[in-house]
Amino acid sequence: MGVIAFVPFAYRVLDEFLTSDARPEDCLVIDEVHGLLTSVICGPCIISPSEWMQVIGGGEFPEFTSEAEAKEIIHALFTMHNEIAETLFERREFAPLAPTYRTDAGETRMDAEGWCYGFLLGVDLRADTWLGCEHPDLGALLFPITCLGLMGSDPEVERLMEEPGAVEQAAEMVPEAVMALYEFWRCHEQDPYSERSRPPGSEKVGRNDPCPCGSGLKYKRCCGKA
Repeated sequence: MGVIAFVPFAYRVLDEFLTSDARPEDCLVIDEVHGLLTSVICGPCIISPSEWMQVIGGGEFPEFTSEAEAKEIIHALFTMHNEIAETLFERREFAPLAPTYRTDAGETRMDAEGWCYGFLLGVDLRADTWLGCEHPDLGALLFPITCLGLMGSDPEVERLMEEPGAVEQAAEMVPEAVMALYEFWRCHEQDPYSERSRPPGSEKVGRNDPCPCGSGLKYKRCCGKA
């Protein structure tokens, strides 16, 4: 396992929170969270923050030690979510937030297995829609992410990835696969004027609206609190 060379300060705070001894063992780590959120944004359905936050917490909403910590971590998660959404919406170059390592030949490679595992967790949230789509292109687009995400848990994938260079080749395909999956689902939406088609941030949360973090509080009493 390599290291993530540089992340913004908000991401470092999030990383420390996710790797704290106080977190459950099945709590996601930061590259898995980035993969999960990318899948949520790429996919065919709008998924509420309260739903994907439970995935991050290992099946339950993350526990915070204070209101200040809750605000800080939720802000970091939405910063990550919005940066991914803006990158994909604006069709900028996408890069998974994943560790890197150096090969014996001195080459820098991306360790994308954890990131892809997180992406597949997002697929599982709407598995009926993802797996129920019979379009021939979808399976091919998901292939590198599926192979890396299932390593260590699927014997058939393990055998496939034993081929020399297979892991590295699959990792190199991930950024392009993400962009292609985003375009695929935008082209196959039932309503081209749905919320998915709007630029990130075009819909503002009202101060008296429910907080998008899923806490059940009004926005002004939660993430929007001054």
